[in-house]
Parts: sequence; structure tokens; C-alpha cells
Amino acid sequence: MVCKKCGAENKADARSCVNCGTAFANPEGLHSDKICPVCNSYVPYDSHFCTCCGADMTKQHQAPSAQSKRMEKKKRRNEVGSKRLWNPAVVIVGIFIGGVLCIAGFKWLLSPNAPGTVSAGSVRSADPALEAKVQAIAAKFVCSCGSCDKLSLDTCTCKTSVEERQFIRSYLHQGQSVNQTIAAVKSTFDGLKAVFESAHDFSN
Repeated sequence: MVCKKCGAENKADARSCVNCGTAFANPEGLHSDKICPVCNSYVPYDSHFCTCCGADMTKQHQAPSAQSKRMEKKKRRNEVGSKRLWNPAVVIVGIFIGGVLCIAGFKWLLSPNAPGTVSAGSVRSADPALEAKVQAIAAKFVCSCGSCDKLSLDTCTCKTSVEERQFIRSYLHQGQSVNQTIAAVKSTFDGLKAVFESAHDFSN
């Protein structure tokens, strides 16, 4: 059988051209008014399904274009990606990591090196003799902030301890004696260690 459209030679019982796909008239002489939209083959008028590819002839069929195939693949990838993101294991791991980071950040903010925290050596005088007196007096007290577990004032690094040492430094800089400075610190902040309570005459 020769195709009238492209002139290609086909088998005698062919239902469509092997070269251009043009459907041939019913080789069996049966009345036909249907062409399969999927495979482009002849289908008897009373058939509900294509005898060649099995397509449902009661529905409109359209071969998927290259663009529609790409969109379908993209949709499936997105669906798979969404399922992976909401995987219970992934969510649990994410919550755990977030909690660890929050705790680490909180501890860092409370550390002496965090922004806004005054370190022990941040306020010092250029006079070594004065600084020696400041340290000697501070060693007789404990930090009064209440959260340092009564650390010695000369070694504590919290903000309150820095303020107390600056208080001592200011008094000495004004010409006050060691005993007068100790009395002022005791009166203002308290915290004098018990071993020094009776060792000083605070009147001078």
C-alpha cells in the first residue's frame, strides 16, 4: 500500500503510514469515522478503545509536549524535595542543632569575653605602685555581686568586681590612706573577709 500523502510504501494491512503516520482507510472495508489521537491509527466507529494502543476513544487525548514533560518532572522533583524537608528525622535533627546553638550563644553572652562585659584588666592605672595597692586592698574583700560564689575581689572578672576595684582606685588616687579606702569599701559594698575584720584600724 502506497501512502497518498508521502508516497512511502507500506504493508497491505497497514493502518497508518510508517513514514508520516497518516491513517489509511479501513483495510477491512468497515465504515470508520475515528482516528486514534494517541497513535493516529484507524479505529472502527463503534469502538470505545483503540485496537492498536488501547487508548480510551471516549476521551480527548493529546500527546504530551516536551515542555509539559519538563514541567511534570519539575513538579515531581519539588514534591520529593518537600517530602524530604518535612521528613521527621530531618525536623528532629534541625531542632536539636538549633537548641545546641541557642545554648552555646547564651553561655557566650554570659562569658567574660562577651560584648558589654567588662574584663578584669579593662580599667587600670598607669601607676604600678597604685595598682599594687588596689590589688592588695581588693584581696581583702569578696565580690559583692552575689552571683560569683564569693570570689576574691582581686581575681573576680564580673562587672561588679571591676566597679569595686575602680572605687578603690579612685579613693587611693584622691590621696586617701589604705585603711580609709578599706573602710570606704566596707561601708559601701561590704564583703570584707573575716580574717581582716580585726586586723585594721579603720579610723585612720
